[in-house]
Amino acid sequence: MHLTTIKHELQLHTPNFILNLVEKPYASADTLQFLNQMQIDHGSFSKLKKIIKQDAIWTFELTKYDFTISFLLKHDAVKNVKQLDSNRYEITRHQLPTIIICTLKEYDIGIESLRYAKSKQQNFHAILSLNSKARITRQAQTYAKNHAIKIYYWGELLTNLSKAWNKA
Repeated sequence: MHLTTIKHELQLHTPNFILNLVEKPYASADTLQFLNQMQIDHGSFSKLKKIIKQDAIWTFELTKYDFTISFLLKHDAVKNVKQLDSNRYEITRHQLPTIIICTLKEYDIGIESLRYAKSKQQNFHAILSLNSKARITRQAQTYAKNHAIKIYYWGELLTNLSKAWNKA
C-alpha cells in the first residue's frame, strides 16, 4: 500500500476498509499512520468477513501495530517505539542500545518466513512472533543463529528488553 495511491483514491471514494489482496502486504509507517488518522481500516478477506458478520454496527479499530507499540511502551526499559513499516519497530531503550524488531504473525515460522522477512525488511535484530502458538522450525532456528537474529515470543522479548543485545 502506497500513501500516494491511497490519497489519490480518497479523492474519488470514501472507503471504510481497504482490502489487501497480497498475501503479505507491506505498508510504510506513514501509510499506516495516515490510515489510522483517517479511521480507515485495512486487512485481509478474513478480517473483512469478520467485520461483516458482526451484529452491531462496525466501528474503526486500531490495528495490531498500535497494540504492539502500546504494549512495548509499557515496559520499564523502553523509552520510545517508532514504527518503521508494517512489520518493523525501532525500540529506543533507557541506557541500552536501540534495537529493531520485525514482527511475524504466522502459524509456522520456517526458514522461508525468515528469508522473506530478511529480503523485505532487511535491517532488524530480532523476530517477534505475534502468534503465541507459532511453531518455529529447526531450520528457521539454524538460519536465525547463522544470521545473528533472535526469535522471540512476547514473554521472551519482554524479558530480554532489559538486557544488552549483541547486535549484528
